[in-house]
Amino acid sequence: MHTAPATASIVPGHLLVKSLLAMALSAGLAAGSHAQTVYTNNFDTPASTAPGVTASFTSPGGLQGTLAPFAATYGNIHRSNSNTQAVTLTLNDLPAHTAVSLSFVLAFLDSWDSTNGSPAPDLLELRIDNNLIGQYTFNNAGGTVQSIGGATLVAANVQFDVFQFFNDSVVNFANDPALTIPHSASSLTVSWIAAGAGWQGGTDEAFGIDNVLVSLTPVPEPGAALLLAGGLAGLALRHATWRRR
Repeated sequence: MHTAPATASIVPGHLLVKSLLAMALSAGLAAGSHAQTVYTNNFDTPASTAPGVTASFTSPGGLQGTLAPFAATYGNIHRSNSNTQAVTLTLNDLPAHTAVSLSFVLAFLDSWDSTNGSPAPDLLELRIDNNLIGQYTFNNAGGTVQSIGGATLVAANVQFDVFQFFNDSVVNFANDPALTIPHSASSLTVSWIAAGAGWQGGTDEAFGIDNVLVSLTPVPEPGAALLLAGGLAGLALRHATWRRR
């Protein structure tokens, strides 16, 4: 009796190709998904940079202590009350990458009047390579608008730093997806800039930053391409052998 050849184990060519492509894509994403930290600064210990990367931090402000119960977590923050000069972080000699991610804690210090208080608006702009990424505000003293993007509110209307002029509010930008952007240049400039016609600075308003972290998404390694090439070569050999049977 003639027995038909078993075919149940043979995967159709187009499905196998799709499977190999999916494997290659998955491998490529996995290779590029491990973020590489290139800069951290908590303003309590010296800033840390990845090997080969150079960093410059410039600001019109300086260190300011925080009060209990926040002092145990945040220690010093970097405080600025200038309405003319930005706080700027510049990184050079970055390794090859496809995206940059930024994380930091932001404190709205003293009498922020939001966008509809008096005088207003009081704004904090975040720029990366001079491109506006976000514009934030809070209503410590006046107004009703709280604009913190994708940040998490840590505390509102509390005494946060040792300069006790008005209450303060604190937010954490550790998981804001808007702060991960495509980027491949070897240098990076991050700027925090006070803005708005109502922002007076001096002893009236200030802002503080802490726990600054910059990470990169590395360029995917060639493993995915090798996997795809090897898989497709194996597929071609398999089908050539099967067709000769």
